[in-house]
Amino acid sequence: MLWPRVSLTADDPVLRTMVERQRLPLAAIEELAVRRVMAVKVGEKRYVSSALGRPLRKAPGIGVPKDDKPTGEVDYVDHVEQQIRDRMEQARAAAGVGLLSDEQLAPAQGVRREPAWLPIGLISVTVLALIVSVLL
Repeated sequence: MLWPRVSLTADDPVLRTMVERQRLPLAAIEELAVRRVMAVKVGEKRYVSSALGRPLRKAPGIGVPKDDKPTGEVDYVDHVEQQIRDRMEQARAAAGVGLLSDEQLAPAQGVRREPAWLPIGLISVTVLALIVSVLL
């Protein structure tokens, strides 16, 4: 929940948590849902990010969204969700992969998880300093 971020690179969205980054191939994404948090299904796995989400009263099926925005104005969450969906369709078309097809499982093998070494190191140093201060 600390330090979350969603970014969209040329090839894939990157979901960042406090201790790792998850790179998901766009062509492999089967489902994308943005409610309280963003959930992405790739293959048999579900990846969740708290960086992008809607307030409870605006989540579909939960509350009734207030229509107090001027005509033509789009929420940031809706804009980002649409950008990801458009890029998913473009990536599937470029790879010649159909949605929910067997061919979509091949790009799903390209999910990469990378540890975020700087935050891990800072957390470790902080915990070590806490332990030393308690023992002294």
